[in-house]
Amino acid sequence: MIAAMLATVKVGASYIPIDIDFPKKRQGAILEDAKVTAVMSYGIEIETTLPVIQLENAKGFVESKENDQYDDLHGDQLENTAMLDNEMYAIYTSGTTGMPKGVAIRQRNLLNLVHAWSTELAIRRQ
Repeated sequence: MIAAMLATVKVGASYIPIDIDFPKKRQGAILEDAKVTAVMSYGIEIETTLPVIQLENAKGFVESKENDQYDDLHGDQLENTAMLDNEMYAIYTSGTTGMPKGVAIRQRNLLNLVHAWSTELAIRRQ
């Protein structure tokens, strides 16, 4: 799932985690509010009319003989469309009205957080 999240960000899209234990109405409200165009899942059936990418099948896709045309492709050949002001992910709060409210986290926000924690914890490359 982490690789899928990073791939989503690399292509300039936003990742929105949705707890499978949320009521179906709440899940639907989040999907609608966020204008989600596809859902990724790993081993869990999702009830939606949106396209669902089942990640447990991803390995089979890569190894499939029908997909030999992709053998020479590597991640570094993909154009990185991610920008610092792009939304990286969104989290949904309960909202004061009872309806979920989305809070967008931009790439710049996450980089600032990582930088602050690395400085605070004295994390170095070694």
